[in-house]
Amino acid sequence: MINGEVISKLYNMCSDGMELEMIQSCVKSFHEYHSIIYHMETFLRFKDKDMSVADYQYILTNYDTRRTNCHNIVIQNIGILNRMAKRYGLDPVYSGIVSTERPHRRVLANEVLEYVEQIVKDRK
Repeated sequence: MINGEVISKLYNMCSDGMELEMIQSCVKSFHEYHSIIYHMETFLRFKDKDMSVADYQYILTNYDTRRTNCHNIVIQNIGILNRMAKRYGLDPVYSGIVSTERPHRRVLANEVLEYVEQIVKDRK
């Protein structure tokens, strides 16, 4: 589970502008990952029926590459947030295994997606 309370505490404890920007950038990457998955999945479900196979493959490959890149950035950013939290004496933002290897990669991705969806559900 992504610990949103730790992210909030970390943000509130930081006074350095660069650290604050780093936290914001890390959290923004969660949304960007969520967004590319949404775009890819809606493309797969609602693609133009007259699209050529070549165009379909080109677009799908592009989405898949962007999704993988976003996923890798999220994994790196969780590591950054965990190191920052440790430096401030906080629990980890994510206590699972942070790795690009399967199945840890997929587990972390699901946790990040759940975190983003919870943010939306809890909006004020």
